[in-house]
Amino acid sequence: MPLPELPVVAEGETTRGERWYLRAGGSPEAYDSMLETVHADGRRDQGGMSGPALYPGDLLNVYLGRADQGPSG
Repeated sequence: MPLPELPVVAEGETTRGERWYLRAGGSPEAYDSMLETVHADGRRDQGGMSGPALYPGDLLNVYLGRADQGPSG
C-alpha cells in the first residue's frame, strides 16, 4: 500500500547542509508523520510512524529509534 501524500508542516537545514522535512496529517485515530532528510550529496533518508494523534492522557507522542547512518547531532 503506498504512503499517503502528507503536507510539509516544518522544514529546515542543519549546520552540515542537510535539509529536513517533516510531513504529518490524518485523522485523530490514524495520524501519520514522516521525517525526510536530504543530505548534501543528494542521498535521502526517511522514517515515520502512524497511530493515534495523541495517546489518551498524553500531551506528546515520542518515538526514538535509528536504523541508518543519518545525522547524529
